[in-house]
Amino acid sequence: MRIGSRWRTGTPAPAGLPPAFVSQLEDAAVPEGFWTLTWLEGRPVAEHENGTRIVVRADGTIGPNADDDDDDWLN
Repeated sequence: MRIGSRWRTGTPAPAGLPPAFVSQLEDAAVPEGFWTLTWLEGRPVAEHENGTRIVVRADGTIGPNADDDDDDWLN
């Protein structure tokens, strides 16, 4: 189990994140605020207060989460 964390936009991201993931965080056009880091199936997920999400996908690619609404079948 990995513990998540929070940090202010513009300050260094927590240690141990993949460099490409940190680069995506630094390049994200987000306002002042905080990022929240969680781990899903061993992969980092960062969400900014404005709703921007950066994820490491199952195939190893890194980028914004498309939020596909995979639960459409529930309706």
